[in-house]
Amino acid sequence: MALEERIENLENEFKGMSEAMHQQTEATNELTNSINSLIAVMSAGKDIAPKKIKDNAKPLKKVETTEEEPEASESEKVIGVEDVRAALIDLAKAKGKDAAKDLLAEHKAKKVGDLKETKYAEVYDAAVERTEAA
Repeated sequence: MALEERIENLENEFKGMSEAMHQQTEATNELTNSINSLIAVMSAGKDIAPKKIKDNAKPLKKVETTEEEPEASESEKVIGVEDVRAALIDLAKAKGKDAAKDLLAEHKAKKVGDLKETKYAEVYDAAVERTEAA
């Protein structure tokens, strides 16, 4: 009994696939005919676009803008890894290598590359503050 059901299911699937292939063949034939028509028009040198196109567009008014980009202030400056590295070098020169190492250790890092980008500004500010306190 189960074998007969499986055979019937396979026959139904085959019919569905056959119908899908037939539809695909028809679509392919339509596409081929369209391409052949386009080739014929292009080969004949005929222009299929309208000869004259009306231009009802009005000219745009010229608007002058004098927007200037605001300069980034110190607090808005994006601190990068090189900024942090330079601040730590300055701190090491002012207070010694241990001061720079201690600051990194406070942020669970042994070197600048171990710092998360989200900590760059915090470490930078701390290094500058400690350097200026020298």
